Amino acid sequence: MENTNEDNNFDKCAFCVYTLVKLWKSINILYDSARDSSEMKKFKRYLYHNDNNLEEYDKIINNTFSIIDTNDITDYYQIYLYLNNNSFIDDNYDSKKKEYLTAFNAIIKKFISYFKDNNQCELFNMTHFIKNEVSDCFYEMYKRSRISFPRQAQLYLEKSANMYNFKAYFELGLMDLKECNYASAYKYFFLCSDFSIIDPLEICYPPSMFMVGIMYYYGLHVKKDLDIFKKIFEMSSQLNQYHHDNNFERALTYLPKTFIF
Repeated sequence: MENTNEDNNFDKCAFCVYTLVKLWKSINILYDSARDSSEMKKFKRYLYHNDNNLEEYDKIINNTFSIIDTNDITDYYQIYLYLNNNSFIDDNYDSKKKEYLTAFNAIIKKFISYFKDNNQCELFNMTHFIKNEVSDCFYEMYKRSRISFPRQAQLYLEKSANMYNFKAYFELGLMDLKECNYASAYKYFFLCSDFSIIDPLEICYPPSMFMVGIMYYYGLHVKKDLDIFKKIFEMSSQLNQYHHDNNFERALTYLPKTFIF
């Protein structure tokens, strides 16, 4: 159920801080040794250095570490309340949207450049990890605002999809399916169901894989083939145990009620 009170308190500046808090804490989990802990201190100093002398850069970074250093919160609404109660949200934000966006992009680029250029990091593809975390935040904001602010929500969904987020592809596929744009729907579903993909953290996204099967079940854009559907159904069901959202359940609603598992 949507929380309209939270939707009405949506703030883009708070979203920037929310994204950076989640991103920082996700990366920090990867550094659990004493040596890695010191690495995060170096990284923090690196982020505090404002290369472009952007006023908004300092505000976002200071607000982000104010939360990280004193609070254990990662929920957007809690972060919004914290910033609002401490007068950290800029009253003139509406006139500075572009400046905040520029600063936010600059910070994300610094996240990427630090781990890209740091030879001491022997992790998996950190650039992809960072982009995946940010794209997930955009997707979360799409879900949060899709009822109260549908136009804004669509922009966040598109931003998430532009960063190759599988959940965003799933949503766009469902939208096209409802509009009977079957070729486009199949394209979005198949984008995150292709085992030839090497780099992404998730080789495939079970709800989208299942929707590919649904299209074979009904013969939408592809030739109807129940054998292919059954194979996809079994595989996507097995893989779904590693995911924690309700999109697979949403995908299951496309099966007829008479279908026997």
